Amino acid sequence: GKAASTASVALDRLINLAAAAFLLPSVVTLKLLSAEATTVLSVAMIGLSICGGLLAALYARRKRTTAASDSDTQSTVLSRLRGIAGRWLTQPGLLALAMCLSWASILSSVAAVWLVAWNLNVPAGFVEVLAAMVLVYLVSLLPISLNGLGVQEVSLVYLLSHIGTTPGHAIVIAVLTRVFYLGVSALGAFDFLAWRRFE
Repeated sequence: GKAASTASVALDRLINLAAAAFLLPSVVTLKLLSAEATTVLSVAMIGLSICGGLLAALYARRKRTTAASDSDTQSTVLSRLRGIAGRWLTQPGLLALAMCLSWASILSSVAAVWLVAWNLNVPAGFVEVLAAMVLVYLVSLLPISLNGLGVQEVSLVYLLSHIGTTPGHAIVIAVLTRVFYLGVSALGAFDFLAWRRFE
């Protein structure tokens, strides 16, 4: 239902944030930040993810005792959050699996972008593209556009240009990256609609 979907999206964002934070050390290759600053940023992002999950669980637990004044949807969402967070605490293997799947998702996206860049003879290694994509992901989380639209593209063009990509190639890569993301999302949407049809 709506409550389960909302809780899943919230926790998925926290897991992706934590996974991206663990990959932040790659940013050192772009020479935008010092190693010390990158380490601090990585620890801060990981801490933010952990605190976000714990706060969601604690808030849900507190609200459970005062649910009489809450709407049924809000109460159900919080209960779902608490339930998932509780399972992760008691079964850390599930949390590790979620992190591994998130890393696989991030690295597959980076591989797709790197292959496009490689075919355009862009002088960027896989680690540099990884660093750029991690930074782009974090910047696109800022609540200043719908799903990072525009912010992702501008950030990616800037970072790719920083590592020696021509502006034309950088724009092509940024646009193809957005098309790739939209295509994957469309496949998921079609699958969801088909599942709902036969439910």
